[in-house]
Amino acid sequence: MLILRRSSGLSATTLISSSPSALLSELTNYLSTSRSTSSSSAPTLLFAASKNHPHLGEIVNLTGRASLGGLSDALLAPEGSELYSIALLRADDATVAVPLRSEIRGRRPTTVGRWVRPDVVEDDRREELPDFERWTEEGENWSKRRAERPELPRELSELSDVRSVVFFSEPSCQGLLSALDTHLHSASKLGLLAASTPFVTGRPHTLLYQGKPYSDGAVGLAFLSSTSTSPAPALSFDNLEPLGEPADVTDVSGNIILTLNSGNATQRLLRLLQTPDTPGGPPPFIGKEEEYFLGFLSPQGTVERVYNIMSGDPSRGGLAVETDEDVDLGKRIQFLRRSPLPPKPLALSPAPAPIFSLLSGTAPIVDWSDQEEVRVLEGVFCAASENGFTSSSALGGSWICGVSGRATLQV
Repeated sequence: MLILRRSSGLSATTLISSSPSALLSELTNYLSTSRSTSSSSAPTLLFAASKNHPHLGEIVNLTGRASLGGLSDALLAPEGSELYSIALLRADDATVAVPLRSEIRGRRPTTVGRWVRPDVVEDDRREELPDFERWTEEGENWSKRRAERPELPRELSELSDVRSVVFFSEPSCQGLLSALDTHLHSASKLGLLAASTPFVTGRPHTLLYQGKPYSDGAVGLAFLSSTSTSPAPALSFDNLEPLGEPADVTDVSGNIILTLNSGNATQRLLRLLQTPDTPGGPPPFIGKEEEYFLGFLSPQGTVERVYNIMSGDPSRGGLAVETDEDVDLGKRIQFLRRSPLPPKPLALSPAPAPIFSLLSGTAPIVDWSDQEEVRVLEGVFCAASENGFTSSSALGGSWICGVSGRATLQV
């Protein structure tokens, strides 16, 4: 979920309703009032509309040709019904926020399963583990096999005072993240991976920029400030609990962890899953519906990133982690699993200053009362996507979060 809080030249509002017609009426009133009180004749409007609304075309027409944004996933009421929502951020001053459109593409898909990538591993029989020390000595380790870092989007190339960047993008956004991290390394970044919309608009993902729809790339705003720095996004992860003790990555190939604390990585996880009454028994059966996760820890021991564990090979140790980034040797990790307790509904309330916060995961549940027709959240830009979000990180560089979590940034 994305959430924004009010600073100079910026105002944020989120409208949520159980009725699509009530939401449309409230949006019409809001935009009419907003335009009459705006200090700019042509303010920039960033929006995120939930894809379940039956009148998306009318919503896009109401926001105007100067708008940009995309389609998000629906929020859920506690009893399971879908809500309709639209989040809006208005920038009246062009010296405060600059709109951008990126066409930078991402990288190839993640390696899956027990095999390490063939273009790196020379042991084509794969009957024994590769010699990782030799790779490091020859400079051929995974951390040095990065995609070339592209240039910034044109709108950002001449700016020197970017404080933070928020955006909507297609899921394959690694190229944009690489450009932002390289050229704007001190700026905070937060992005929503646009909802999947093939059965809504006929496009895999739907982004809009100055009245035109796009399926790829990204759209967003860069916030400018010559005097202050932006804090890193605050991260939290929903309903997860630790499994066992932290461990260090001692052998790795790309996104496949081979050993933890010099022992078989997959076997370590299986031992943690064995029940207390069957020690030393056969490995536990893990069903397809069960999910386990790997948390990357900061030097202070807090979980800064969480990734899905896709698969494991007990005989060779390979544990495949759902990330396009290379896992570094020496990284400290924590196994995680979902708590058996049901997740608590997310509390949504007005904010005193604009915040931009993201929540990813399947159908996030919010605190909603049947007595409400429309909830107006002043100072808050709130949107959600099952595809996840991207965030800059205290661990360095930006990453893609595909698990249930929340990132909040004050702009």
